[in-house]
Amino acid sequence: MTAEELILEILDCRNVSIREKDYWTCFEVNERKETELPLHFLGKVLPILHGLGIDSYLVVKKYQSMEATLQYLASHVGETKHGMIKFREDHSLLGLGLGLPSGGFQDRYFSLNSSCLRLYSHRPEKEWPVKSLKVSLGVKKKLQPSICWGFTMVHKTEKHEKQKWYLCCETQMELPEWFATFLFA
Repeated sequence: MTAEELILEILDCRNVSIREKDYWTCFEVNERKETELPLHFLGKVLPILHGLGIDSYLVVKKYQSMEATLQYLASHVGETKHGMIKFREDHSLLGLGLGLPSGGFQDRYFSLNSSCLRLYSHRPEKEWPVKSLKVSLGVKKKLQPSICWGFTMVHKTEKHEKQKWYLCCETQMELPEWFATFLFA
């Protein structure tokens, strides 16, 4: 069963009619990490459901920022997204420090194109291939982000090591723009 089929089945069981400009999505929610990952509508949900841990579950809900995402994509096809983002590295992963204080988020300049995400300090500091990144909506509350519009990014290396970062956008409109650029990069 695909995510789209699951959504339609649930809405039908609940007698919810789909109106124009309604975008329903199936999300993988992880309570421990406090993140939501929207699933691709053609993605198979049963393998995901069977692979979920005790902290995770699937939820179907309206995707409130889909209209903003679609508008952004329609007007910015193939462009590079860049700008200042509040950035924090997961310090539970040893040996990966960027010299950030353990206290909080730092303003950093990011550039994202179809092949890579770059982090700048005064010059390009880090670069990650987009295909190796998994991006989920949300940032752990215990990290005390100053802004609630954020996402969690996980990079898996060839050696199956994981690096994790938390990024927060300055405005609510920036979040769907960055997320859309990640999805379609």
